Amino acid sequence: MSVENKVVVITGASSGIGEATAKLLAKNGVKVVLGARRENRLQEISQDIKEAGGQAAYRVTDVTNPELSTIKVLGFYPFEVVMYIYRETLLLTIIGILGGYIGGYYLHNYIMQTLPPENAMAKLNLLWSNFTISGILTLIFSAIVMFLMARKINRVDMLEALKSVD
Repeated sequence: MSVENKVVVITGASSGIGEATAKLLAKNGVKVVLGARRENRLQEISQDIKEAGGQAAYRVTDVTNPELSTIKVLGFYPFEVVMYIYRETLLLTIIGILGGYIGGYYLHNYIMQTLPPENAMAKLNLLWSNFTISGILTLIFSAIVMFLMARKINRVDMLEALKSVD
């Protein structure tokens, strides 16, 4: 399959892998459209590609705030916007807690069987309070992070974020 005369849009093209990918594709005859936040770097990379005989165009993009603003403009309440973003975080937190319980239980049993302390001064059993306290603390820290990020999300200026960058 030939890639020559194809058009590829590359986000994060102002540095690193995005820049290297853009230059490599352009060298092989692909027309590239560069997207990133730093306009000066996009200009430089676009110029480098053109000087090497390739075709390139660029557009300054920042996809984080426009996505949030679009959700807000569609009429979602602030709580719905936050939950739209954090439902995955909450789900992964719960999965992590349950995975930690299971892994911790089996790791504890393995360590106690392999290296049993001979003169232990404390009980070597796992109590449900150990699991409960660690789970609650994890949920509290997760909630604090979500609360702080929700405040930041609610401060996004919809009109400014949706403004086209020309």
